[in-house]
Amino acid sequence: MAVLQSSFGEDLQVGYPGMEADGELSNIITRTLETGTVGFGKAVYQGTNDRGAVTTPSANLLGFTIAKPNRPGNRKIRNNGQSWNISGSGEDNVDIEATYSTAFGIKKQYDVELYKDDDTDGGELLGTYSGTAMMTTRNQSFATGGDTGGGAEITLEGEGELVWAAAGAA
Repeated sequence: MAVLQSSFGEDLQVGYPGMEADGELSNIITRTLETGTVGFGKAVYQGTNDRGAVTTPSANLLGFTIAKPNRPGNRKIRNNGQSWNISGSGEDNVDIEATYSTAFGIKKQYDVELYKDDDTDGGELLGTYSGTAMMTTRNQSFATGGDTGGGAEITLEGEGELVWAAAGAA
């Protein structure tokens, strides 16, 4: 077997402000700085816009700016708190295209109903997930012969609590 590494340095690489020390990428969000400038490794807080960030301290800490060497542009922020994703697929038609278009990329409250396939058209409602999220993926396909019989796949990426309510629960 070949030797991959036979010598090791005595000193570890020095860290720097905003460095991704653990390599975890799942809790990174992108926001737009609403005013001023901010360096790497600095605290940022929720701005007045849904996807905005400010440097003025408040109770709404978003996280800390992350440095990406050789990548100018947007600052990424590690989310401090819960984050979650829901992906789903189902039948689609062109009548709901406007609903998809207005929801895509907008942070809002979602109620996602979960159904059991029981060989009926509607299925059996098991319960509902509720939380604040953004639709980040929207894939749609339609039959070439008309405007019905299509399919849709969407992904919601959320922050904060995802609440489950069983069907029929008061």
